[in-house]
Amino acid sequence: MYPLLLCSIVALGIILERLWSFPGLLRQGRAIAGAKLPAAEREKALSVLVKAMSKGLPVLEVIITVAPMFGFLGTVLGVIDTFELMGRGVTQLNKAGLSEGLAEALITTAAGLIIAIPSLVVYHLLGRCIDGFVDECNRRLVDEAGEKTC
Repeated sequence: MYPLLLCSIVALGIILERLWSFPGLLRQGRAIAGAKLPAAEREKALSVLVKAMSKGLPVLEVIITVAPMFGFLGTVLGVIDTFELMGRGVTQLNKAGLSEGLAEALITTAAGLIIAIPSLVVYHLLGRCIDGFVDECNRRLVDEAGEKTC
């Protein structure tokens, strides 16, 4: 369960930080995109800004992948423990004890999914916002280049 706890803390930290800083980065990017700067300077500044917008997203992507795996691993280990108790012929093991052991094992799967699903939603929302911003900047640059050639 400790790896899942670590995943949840890191994911929550990244999500809160991105949601806090992302609107300001977007405003800053729109200001740069609309500024009267040489195209090369503007492209460089926007490239740095897009990198800043993407900060933490690769780590979040790893958490989205490994959190359910940690959950499944916890379930497998819990079921193995339950079957070991049954195999040893523990006399105290009854239906309640067996179901309690299996329920405890399944909690780790649920925890992994509870971490991964909201993280996945935020990851895709931020990714789509970044993609939309890049598309908007590219359109502006193409429009400006077209005006200069006419």
